[in-house]
Amino acid sequence: MMIKLIFCMLLISPLLAYASNNHPVNIWQDETPTRSENHRPINYAECFAEKPVFDQPDQLKKPFREDSFWYRPIPSTAIYHEITQRDTLFPDAAVTNSQAPTHVDLDIISICYTISDSSMREVDILNNMGWSFPYRAITAMTDDNKLYTRRLSANACTSLSWKPNGNAAFVIVNPDSGETSVGIGGWRCAGGPILGFGKDVVDPEAHNSNAISGDGTERVPGRASRLTPLGGVIREGELNDGIHHAISITMPQVRFSPDPRFIWPARDSDNSWNDGVRAYRGSDPNYTMGTLLALPPGLAGSLALTTSQGRHIAQAAETYGMYILDSSGVQDVANGESATMHLSIDARAALNDLGLEIDKNTGLPASYDAQKVDANGLRNDILMILKYLKVISNNSPGSGPEEPGNEPEEPGPGPDNEIFNQLHAMSENIYDGRGTWGSNQYGYRMPLRDSYWRADVYGELSNRKVTGSALFAQREQDVISYLVKAQLEAGTGVFPFPADVNNPEFGAAVRDLISSRCRTCIVNGWVIRLPGQQIEHLYFDHGYALVTLSRYHINSNNNNVLAALRAAANWILDKPIANNIHYNSALIKGLSYAYKATNDARYREHARTLHRYGVYSGFLSVNGKLQAYARDEYNAQLEFHGYIVSGMMALLSILDSDDAYYAPLQSHLDMSISYMATQGLIENADDGEAWPGSNLRTWYGLNQFRSLTEAELNAARRSIELIESYTNDIADESKPFNRQKALYNYFVIGLVGLTTDIDTPNM
Repeated sequence: MMIKLIFCMLLISPLLAYASNNHPVNIWQDETPTRSENHRPINYAECFAEKPVFDQPDQLKKPFREDSFWYRPIPSTAIYHEITQRDTLFPDAAVTNSQAPTHVDLDIISICYTISDSSMREVDILNNMGWSFPYRAITAMTDDNKLYTRRLSANACTSLSWKPNGNAAFVIVNPDSGETSVGIGGWRCAGGPILGFGKDVVDPEAHNSNAISGDGTERVPGRASRLTPLGGVIREGELNDGIHHAISITMPQVRFSPDPRFIWPARDSDNSWNDGVRAYRGSDPNYTMGTLLALPPGLAGSLALTTSQGRHIAQAAETYGMYILDSSGVQDVANGESATMHLSIDARAALNDLGLEIDKNTGLPASYDAQKVDANGLRNDILMILKYLKVISNNSPGSGPEEPGNEPEEPGPGPDNEIFNQLHAMSENIYDGRGTWGSNQYGYRMPLRDSYWRADVYGELSNRKVTGSALFAQREQDVISYLVKAQLEAGTGVFPFPADVNNPEFGAAVRDLISSRCRTCIVNGWVIRLPGQQIEHLYFDHGYALVTLSRYHINSNNNNVLAALRAAANWILDKPIANNIHYNSALIKGLSYAYKATNDARYREHARTLHRYGVYSGFLSVNGKLQAYARDEYNAQLEFHGYIVSGMMALLSILDSDDAYYAPLQSHLDMSISYMATQGLIENADDGEAWPGSNLRTWYGLNQFRSLTEAELNAARRSIELIESYTNDIADESKPFNRQKALYNYFVIGLVGLTTDIDTPNM
């Protein structure tokens, strides 16, 4: 584990009492070191004054073989996973006392390149007195403090004292043979012994790796993962010229999963993984020692980073990823809290690329060179990158780039119309990075529909392998993770709506809940229940979120969402039928898709009941024909009528043709579609209104169900024309809520052109 060295000329932290790999508490921490034969302090001020800087041999600027996992680009088959546990990577605004990283530090790795031959004298590698400065620079008071010897020149490895606190792993490398020795701590003055911390440096595995012929997976000491500290280190020049390998990082250990406590490529975990306040307590098995984190494809270039170094780190995080190979400890031992992420960097890069200055009287970092780096800006850039990182959940030894002959399919025709591209660009501009859009910019949390309707379109575009499908697949995955997270936080199976009094759509309802003191209605910032019949106001978002989750499962066969899918469908089964017809229709559609995903007959039967008593009975018969006008004209509006038609289509698609309810439902659907087609020719809407998108969604769904008639095609084209006429006004819309509503509804236009029956006029 590592002590806090806050990255941008930040405050120096107190000495850390706990150490990585279960190192003991420093019992001399409050004592004044005394001299004895086996207890010798180094004159560290003089030692720093004499320190030479050695060049890095060319053959070791890129250690290990070319096939090492460190140089493996993330393949197109990678699955990007949003961590399900709350605030693991970055604190959510609604979370207090977060244990997620909020600070950035350097994990400085000292690498000594030196040739050993018989002409050089044997240099003792001694056990030092303790984990922290100044005890690291003092020999231990033991009779057997000599750990091993190595033939070295008088000035060799005097660079092994860059970081007297924290991990400060050191590596001694023979540049001719590639043979290495790995240890923790590392301190040498010219002509003196090398000091290392603990017995790890005498472990035979400490000399078990090769920087030239090895692949970086050899088991060695120095990190909790037992992987060599050479792996993933940012080397001299890379912050300015580009990083062409995965990066090694450390993260707070309290968030790591205890089961499993490490995954490939890690070889082990902290010894303290089940020890008191330092124990791993994370709930996500994908997030643990060895986890590969990465930015989704295409994201690195779109982040608002302010430093060139930050942009290089972001690009490496997207192309190769970041491996968690050590833990950043527990700063607040009493509360089990840790808030620092550490970036692995070679001491030469810290010195020459960042201008790190060391206080020669204390051996501690003093400043960074403002001419070389905007340290504050780089820190903020790294924190922003952290915010967008995802787990590669299918990373494994065999998950590298596609073999020749197995290249992914070439993209097919995509949503190349200007309208979709414009909407997509506006949407990406307000993307929050966690499956949500606009909450950060607009200052209030958005309802789930802002996410799930985008996911429906993105998912279909991805499945069709269109241009940009990798990004579309990632956005769909982001939303799925967000929906599951929201459901877990709600805790009842419902997909909730945000308890944000500033939200224009739900704010008044939340204020009413607060004033009525419905203490059980709001949990973790979500509205999860409403009193009495008011519960129906949760139906709309819940039903359509269930549709999105079910579609995702059907298309991806990802069983990880089955539990959430079933919990959402089961939540519906004991709820009262709504007075609002399109609320019932949302549940009907959700249950119909849940039936397709699970084949659970309960969902089909309840969907049928909801239609019979909650939709069909609400329509009036005029001159022997069923009309769309429901109990109120509200549901006769085209925006809501489209939802009702969509629910009926979904239910009809899961009924057998000989089902007793099939023919009546077919008749009801035909009449409702006929009404919708007629209205679609004459009804208009204001800028920001949603109905052209929601109706186009219905026409597109019907077109997948059967061919459209000429009247239906005309209605669909009318929706397209309205979207086209409104698009240029969306960006100038003064009300963010209206802009949002139009964006997520109009997105469906991206699917137009992927069918032979709906065309795209004037595009």
